[in-house]
Amino acid sequence: MTHRREPLDHRLAAREPRTDPTRGEPLVRARSSVRVDRPEDVAAVMVGLFVLEKAANFGQARVNPRTLDELRAKLTADLSAEEVMNVEVEAYAITDWLVGGAPTDGDDDERVARRDGDVILYDPSAAPVELIRRALDESFELQIDYFSRRRGEMNTRRVRPIALEAETYLRAWCHARRDERVFRLNRITRCVPISGRPFERPTPAVSSSSEIGPRQISLLDDD
Repeated sequence: MTHRREPLDHRLAAREPRTDPTRGEPLVRARSSVRVDRPEDVAAVMVGLFVLEKAANFGQARVNPRTLDELRAKLTADLSAEEVMNVEVEAYAITDWLVGGAPTDGDDDERVARRDGDVILYDPSAAPVELIRRALDESFELQIDYFSRRRGEMNTRRVRPIALEAETYLRAWCHARRDERVFRLNRITRCVPISGRPFERPTPAVSSSSEIGPRQISLLDDD
């Protein structure tokens, strides 16, 4: 039986929001002339910013969300996608350590996807991130539909998942590029196991006058 912790967002959402009568007041009123120029300074501020953003999403921070958005835009303007990912991963690890949480029973994972010989039985309604976690646990490959912002187009990739980074990025071997690539989860619009077959579901009873055949389910397209 496998065990894994609840996703960080679930654990944060389960916490009671802070109650503070001074919540609407600014934390400080003084202006500052401090400049953030060195790379290590930028990294330190960025990590703190991402931790605050995560907390603010669940009512645990008094800092104005608009302030966080504006500051993040300024700090990330000159950073590469890889650098932003590195900072997000570090901030996630810190927040995960602060929040903690008990492991969850892995039996529910098999309801998302499981092996049946050479076939992967899967829930077609499962979120891509759930299927990715199962692919990591069970070592199977996926076909994903991915929106490339740089190219401005949707494309299909066959990938072998390597790791989930900060519940935001998928690191995987891409067969099309023949190299390791990083994919942002919110740009994956469809995710299907290779050699996958949807779980069979009971056919609802219908009257003889409106009886129809089972719905045809399209499986995988070739890369």
